[in-house]
Amino acid sequence: MNTACQEALQRLVDGICIINQDYQIVFWNRRMAQWSCRSAADVVGKNLLTLYPELADDAYIMRIEQVLAGGPPAFFSMLLHHHMFAFERPDGSLQAQRVTISCLPQPDGKHQAMITVVDMTRSAQRESKYKAMLASYEQELRQRKVLEQQNQMLVRAVDRAVEAFVIMRVSGAVEYSNKAFLAKSGLSS
Repeated sequence: MNTACQEALQRLVDGICIINQDYQIVFWNRRMAQWSCRSAADVVGKNLLTLYPELADDAYIMRIEQVLAGGPPAFFSMLLHHHMFAFERPDGSLQAQRVTISCLPQPDGKHQAMITVVDMTRSAQRESKYKAMLASYEQELRQRKVLEQQNQMLVRAVDRAVEAFVIMRVSGAVEYSNKAFLAKSGLSS
């Protein structure tokens, strides 16, 4: 890879890791170094599966092998996988990630895989807050419906009562009166 390409990949806000068909890391950008606390000097030339054995899980390895065989890109959403790399955030939580693995054909006919890691933690946090807020609103709506039903039952009961009921405003205006009040007072509704 030429120097201009390497420098461009270094400047990305996303993490970039490139591996060869033997899972040997051939490129590790600054963002990956920052998130993993492992410098490029520490990881380039090493086996990705040795550094991150959890990637040998079937959920990942089969898709990585397909890409390394020249197959289509593989996508790992934060909703299904949460994270591919267990990068710890300053608060101790693990980063929520969207990961794409793309095939990089080489002049010799072999393939490399470029792993792009996008930190989706803020989006996941916003989504979580939104879901909690939505659940709270739905609960409040259910409570309001119950209260409205109870209020309607109370109004029906008061309307049918033989005792006279009247609700008046501070100004003296009648807000509500039941049928018994109207009949006893001689007023009309």
